[in-house]
Amino acid sequence: MAAAIGRRVSVRSSAGVPGPTGGPGFRDVVGVLESIDTSEEPRWLIRTRTGDLVEVRPAAVVAAKIVPEFPTRLRSASEIDIASVEAIAAEAWQPLEREGLGDWVLRAAAGFTGRANSVLPLGDPGMPVDEALAVVKQWYTARSLPSLIQLPLPLLADLDLQLSERGWERDHTVAVMVCDIAQLLITTHQAPESATVDISGTPDAAWLASFRYGETPVPVSVVPIMTRAVHPVFASARSSSGDTLAIGRGAIIGPWLAITAVEVAAPYRRSGLGTSVLGALARYASIHGSRHVLLQVAHDNPNARSLYDRLGFVAHHDYVYRLLTTGRR
Repeated sequence: MAAAIGRRVSVRSSAGVPGPTGGPGFRDVVGVLESIDTSEEPRWLIRTRTGDLVEVRPAAVVAAKIVPEFPTRLRSASEIDIASVEAIAAEAWQPLEREGLGDWVLRAAAGFTGRANSVLPLGDPGMPVDEALAVVKQWYTARSLPSLIQLPLPLLADLDLQLSERGWERDHTVAVMVCDIAQLLITTHQAPESATVDISGTPDAAWLASFRYGETPVPVSVVPIMTRAVHPVFASARSSSGDTLAIGRGAIIGPWLAITAVEVAAPYRRSGLGTSVLGALARYASIHGSRHVLLQVAHDNPNARSLYDRLGFVAHHDYVYRLLTTGRR
């Protein structure tokens, strides 16, 4: 493994305790291998995506490999695996606070959006599930937030079943859709003559005033969440008089563009402005090296889903939230 120092690795080791189904328990760690200690008690030190430094004993390692920073070049967006999509989406929409629990990531952002205020349990928490859930409940209770876990399906169907058996209720379901940038550049178009689309690295006051979380306007305090990405980008479709008619947010993560927060003012819907915003984001991302696009759309939003179908997006997978109802505020 010496040749892997400084590179991203995936390591599976024995946890020393039975797994959730009674068989051998394993611990999976993904991160950058920072150093190898070859003393009398050898150990590998791996820095995870959340910044935690994890110690792995080589004698307990079952499998280890170098993995690319991003998925290898794909022939089409739909070839990407579920875990990689969710890891990219998590980087595109980051919380204000996050903490590792083994390979689980606990995220909090004062309650703004489910993604930024839920656990993303990709991997093993490093302890029995019931103990991990107790830590989750304690962590979110300390922040006056409900205990919420995001479950990509069918990847985490087993954990979804375990949570159901423990009384965690399904909150809502979201579809993750993907598309190739080349396809989106063909199916989208420029803004109508009566409007122009501006691109910026930060949202202005008019952009924020146009964004709704559900039906609720968002406060200025969410700006750190909106801009917390490696390369965020904000699109605004404006009228000739300067009024903001439609908006969208993107985040460029390696070869991927993750699109969120697409909104069109009610009087201007079905006029092509939403498609223009998507096209502007795609053109910008293409110039910056993006090849694929992902977005999320709630199952109870058929109009948006229909639009994305027409533009060439395909359903990749769903994710659901499981809510511990006793933790609701």
